[in-house]
Amino acid sequence: MKGRTLVKVILVRHGETDWNRSRRIQGGKSDTQLNSEGRQGAESLARRLKSEEIQAIYSSPLSRALQTAEAVARYHRMAVMTVPSLIDIDYGEWQGLSPHQVKDRYRTLYA
Repeated sequence: MKGRTLVKVILVRHGETDWNRSRRIQGGKSDTQLNSEGRQGAESLARRLKSEEIQAIYSSPLSRALQTAEAVARYHRMAVMTVPSLIDIDYGEWQGLSPHQVKDRYRTLYA
């Protein structure tokens, strides 16, 4: 592969939030924070990635994603670049509800 530069992309999902734990739907308008498990997970990820040669870190501006990215960034002494287009889908009225609640309230749409 002469003349080609390989780029390694590492995709990471945010750490756990209370809404993840309780299986509530969270999307672009639910700016939930990492819980203690999520913060520990983000720190564990950061330690795992500290030896990687990272040149840029991008994140959604939502707290849960940004907190996760910032944990990694600390080991690399880098700033996280927030990108609004990385925000999760907006689930509208479904946000904050459990899948069971959505199925009960919006049976036709859920199907």
